[in-house]
Amino acid sequence: MVFVGRQRETSLIKAELAKRGNVVVSGTFGIGRTALIHHVAEEMGDAWRFIFLDFSRTPAQLCSDLIAWLRPRTAGRSTGRRLSFVSARAAVLTLEARGRRRCVLVLDNVTAVTAPKLALLRRLVATERYRFVAITDHHLPEADLFNLRACLGAAPLVTLAGLPPAIARAFFAGVSGDLGLGWHEGEVAALAEITDGYPLLMVEAIARARRRHAGGPDEIRPLPGEGAQPAPPSWAGGCGGRE
Repeated sequence: MVFVGRQRETSLIKAELAKRGNVVVSGTFGIGRTALIHHVAEEMGDAWRFIFLDFSRTPAQLCSDLIAWLRPRTAGRSTGRRLSFVSARAAVLTLEARGRRRCVLVLDNVTAVTAPKLALLRRLVATERYRFVAITDHHLPEADLFNLRACLGAAPLVTLAGLPPAIARAFFAGVSGDLGLGWHEGEVAALAEITDGYPLLMVEAIARARRRHAGGPDEIRPLPGEGAQPAPPSWAGGCGGRE
């Protein structure tokens, strides 16, 4: 699936990581934060290994998850999740990543920055083995955001907004060609206007179009704030994919 837009943000994040910096990415649900970092990971994959961690988990679980990424066989046998938090933390702080690629730890789903998580993050930063990208919710308390950025060395804040109309039109035109939907210019322009550059709505529009194209039911899934939040398909996006 095509990924369009976010050239400025992509360049900023790549430049910051290249000069040994860290980045905080913020935005509303469905705006394409995680999709953007997956896109950056694809572009930097030859030199960097991006490890995605769910920051909503406990510090002990985060340590176990990181061990599983760095030493999957070891984690599966005896160390991983069976270790106490203190032992898992000690292992994480001493483990060296295998291979020549440098590691970027992507802290996804940062909705709160508790004291234990901040303490763990400080220890990880102090090892100087990793670069960090933190993906935060726009509702993150100001004090938590300040502490997070300070811990990451005054990391710059990249705030995502909706995509410009021209980028939205390029996305729909590209998807139409990829999926053989045959949309003409007027249909592409109408979809771009209706979805207003909001990636989650753009993904939903494509999903509905695919169902109609296949002769299936055109079910309307709830929008953010209307019941459960829908999970975007894994192939579309920022616009390009995941949230």
